[in-house]
Amino acid sequence: MSSSNIESLYNHIWFRKSADSNHSSVLSLREQLALHWLRPGESFLDIGCGTGNLCKEVMPIFTHVHGCDISDSALSLAKTLGISVKKVDVNQPPLPYDSHTFDAITALDVIEHLFDPQSFLHELHRLLKPGGQLILSTPNFRKLKNIHTLLIKGVFPKTSNDPEGWDGGHLSYFTRKDLLLLLRQSGFTPLRSQGIHSLDRHRLIKRLFVTLLGQHLSKEFLASGILIESTA
Repeated sequence: MSSSNIESLYNHIWFRKSADSNHSSVLSLREQLALHWLRPGESFLDIGCGTGNLCKEVMPIFTHVHGCDISDSALSLAKTLGISVKKVDVNQPPLPYDSHTFDAITALDVIEHLFDPQSFLHELHRLLKPGGQLILSTPNFRKLKNIHTLLIKGVFPKTSNDPEGWDGGHLSYFTRKDLLLLLRQSGFTPLRSQGIHSLDRHRLIKRLFVTLLGQHLSKEFLASGILIESTA
């Protein structure tokens, strides 16, 4: 897919979201969890910043807040929040920032959209200061619902809620162990991981299963997403 086609896809996604009355400035669950983990510092970068919701929330704990995205539709809204933004196609490295610039980087549900996740992680390691913090999230392909869809129904599971493109532009699929291996191979030291459980009408049943299975198994098989904190 060409860069112009990729840009068009994500402009369509963000144009729809910005026109949706149900889409607000409230942080998503993965953004809320990442915000809880972030340590205060001088410089912060949110890759795939969208309309800048997370960047806005971290302004009190970072001196310099930056965001990048490929979508003009999203960045035009992020600029109104006073965020320093750049239009970037992360599938075309290197990223336009100096080495060892940031104390913390978030890349929430970005890596599954990339042609070369390993090169992307090497780039993030380059951008972080020694000991800098990376918080990464992605859909959990090991979720039981995905396994059932693949093995019983015989079709490939969809991991995006976006209707545009094939699976909302997802190109790569990961389990928690996949990400831990990629992070270590890219020079990171993983510190902790957490399952991201979607909030829906089955939340009470999910809480019961989490209690019965325990945190580890529920993180592996019930969580819709994976959140991992690492240090450079």
